Amino acid sequence: MTKKLALFIIFIKIMVASSETVTLEQLLKSGLENNNLIILKEKSLNSQIKDIEILKSTVKPKISLDLSYDIYKNENVIGNPWIKNYVLSEDKVGIYLILKQNIYDGGIYNSKNKMSIIDKNTEFYNLENEKQEFYSKVYILYYDILKEEELLKLKKEMLKKLELDKFNAELYLKNEKIIYTDLLKIGVEILNIEQEILSINNNIAILKNEIKKNIGFSIDDRELIIPKELDEKKLEDIKSLIEKAYKNEIELKKLENNLEKIKYENEILRSTKKPNISLQGLYGIDIGQGEEFDNWKLSINISQNIYEGGKSKKTEEKLQIEKEKINISKLEIKENIKNNLEKSLKKLSSLSLIKEKNIKNLRFNEEILKVEELKYNNETIDINDLISARLNLMTANQNYIRSNYEYEQEKVRIYRLIGEIYNSGGENEKQ
Repeated sequence: MTKKLALFIIFIKIMVASSETVTLEQLLKSGLENNNLIILKEKSLNSQIKDIEILKSTVKPKISLDLSYDIYKNENVIGNPWIKNYVLSEDKVGIYLILKQNIYDGGIYNSKNKMSIIDKNTEFYNLENEKQEFYSKVYILYYDILKEEELLKLKKEMLKKLELDKFNAELYLKNEKIIYTDLLKIGVEILNIEQEILSINNNIAILKNEIKKNIGFSIDDRELIIPKELDEKKLEDIKSLIEKAYKNEIELKKLENNLEKIKYENEILRSTKKPNISLQGLYGIDIGQGEEFDNWKLSINISQNIYEGGKSKKTEEKLQIEKEKINISKLEIKENIKNNLEKSLKKLSSLSLIKEKNIKNLRFNEEILKVEELKYNNETIDINDLISARLNLMTANQNYIRSNYEYEQEKVRIYRLIGEIYNSGGENEKQ
């Protein structure tokens, strides 16, 4: 085997192996590129950028070429005795080059330009909000799948043990060491575990389909790699967390944008009360009756709004109401952020305690099972007691698994609340 062929085979093996696993970072990166909602927000942002460019074009000089062909036909006025009957026809060709330039609009363009920039910023915030929602959603779905897969592994291990117990119980039944109802009880437990396995498999399929809708490809045949746990030390100071949340909250930024926009809307209202000045230049050639004339004209147009029926005053009053509404909304959002953050931190603390108790409970049940297995091997207890101890250990184990992943998911929600979900990812750890 040549060296190049050997390297090629190694490369293929690496590619195949890497295709069997997937990390959270890979899903997030793919989703940012393929998620339809994110793509839609990006299109909206690009559209707003084009609006700014279109607005800029309105203040540049406008040059147009006007071509005309006129036909005149003058006839005697019927019934007028003083004018002889005659018909005069005359064709005329005109070519005009016209230049128009706005000189002064009272500041309307500047205000509109700033408002367009504000609208662009709003679209940018909408995009960022969609990205953060996507991050937290995929993060939580990812943990849900890991949790269900770990529970599935636990149930399958338990099923194997129960099937072995059933096999042994059938032998004991022949030797009349147990009664038939004991065997039936084991069969019932096996059926229960099999039903739970079916339910978990269904949950995994639903969760993977939900992730597929968000990231654009299927992970059905991929092994998920456990991500690095989020740093919980950053979540200890409630005061600094609230400040971060206020600073990073996108809805608050959008409201601040709206306040700024109202400011320029008011400036536009004031600008409409100022004169509008424009310059127009015209150069033309007229050809008719065998003669050719060239002419030019330069004009300055000044327009001034005098009376508009009180429209400006009513609009200013409306904008003031909108401003007050925005300030109330800001207070409401801040209150909700504070309450949600406090609630989530309390839940995180509670989940931490539950997780610790579940660990202790798990260790206790592991010790109990060891003792019950010794008793069963020494024939001091029957198989029902052994199976009961195993089921108790399985329940303790699944309680720990659920509390552990719920704890991690709550940390994701807090990172989302404080606006640092982008910084929550880390290196992955193999299962």
